[in-house]
Amino acid sequence: MPRRGGCFDNAVVADDLTGATTVGALLARIGVQPTVILDHHQLAEVANPDDEVIIVSTDSRPMPPEVAFGRVHTASGVLRDLGAQHFSKRIDTTCRGCIGAETEGMMTAVGDDAVAVIVPAMPQSNRVVAGGYSLINSVLLSRTDVARDIRTPVTESHLPTLFRSQFSVPVAHVGLTDVVGGADQVAARLTELRAAGNAAFLVDAVSLDDIDTIAQAVVGLGWE
Repeated sequence: MPRRGGCFDNAVVADDLTGATTVGALLARIGVQPTVILDHHQLAEVANPDDEVIIVSTDSRPMPPEVAFGRVHTASGVLRDLGAQHFSKRIDTTCRGCIGAETEGMMTAVGDDAVAVIVPAMPQSNRVVAGGYSLINSVLLSRTDVARDIRTPVTESHLPTLFRSQFSVPVAHVGLTDVVGGADQVAARLTELRAAGNAAFLVDAVSLDDIDTIAQAVVGLGWE
């Protein structure tokens, strides 16, 4: 992907402050010094293209879909214009909020050929996805207390079903069989599903090794 100007490569758009600071802490732990911007309205004024990673919170999780889309689209466009080449959309691992609208907000800002690889798992917090189902501490997402959140409830544990109700683009599912088969197998499956017309891909993950495998596959593909 050609550089658009600026000096930094990596942009993360989070749906709330907690997500933004969590990503920042995880990056700092591996020696990357991110810049976290808490007010998306000031992103264009305060973002420094010399930073290695810029993380911005759009505070959009409880917003209506059209508002969430707009905030993420605008923030992603600013980051693109600053020179971002690698985009990550931080979502809630319990899948609260307008994940489809937010993800498509980023996709449409990045480019017409952009796709989304979605991995709503944090195994170190006992949040995993297996067979397309979200499990928290071995309990189906829709049966947990978090699913009864007053502002952003979740009534569906089967994430392909949940996401297909939120996205306007086709959503495909990559299961554990492919993930445990390694990065090459994941890449091959993603390529096959993309050729079939899908633009968003939910991928199972039950361990950090699984997430590393998915990341390796995505980096190797070099897609937007």
